[in-house]
Amino acid sequence: MTRAGAALTLGLVVAAGLAVQLVRHLPGTDAVGSVLYAIAAVFSLRVVWPSRETPRPLAVAGVALALCVFVELAQLTGLPARVSQLRLVLGTTFAPVDLLWYAVGALGGAGAMVLVRRLRP
Repeated sequence: MTRAGAALTLGLVVAAGLAVQLVRHLPGTDAVGSVLYAIAAVFSLRVVWPSRETPRPLAVAGVALALCVFVELAQLTGLPARVSQLRLVLGTTFAPVDLLWYAVGALGGAGAMVLVRRLRP
């Protein structure tokens, strides 16, 4: 997947994540939001990955998952909740189940990268 394609996909994922925030009172939206958060991390990393060659999707997904886990664990300190400008990005409260959803999202992002690579002529 090219950087431009990853940037376009990232924009669509962010838009979907913001749309989920509008209906966050519905059941399952927390899980969907966590999956989209991890997918956004995958495509964000793909955009900025420092390589002339297309990176391996699982490598990008692994780094994205590690970053998501780091942010989730940082919520245990309460620091992300105090940075009001970044609450939507960093979250406010630790939820162990989010770690599972981040793994699902990271693998989904890697799968999308593989699919695009295989479909590209």
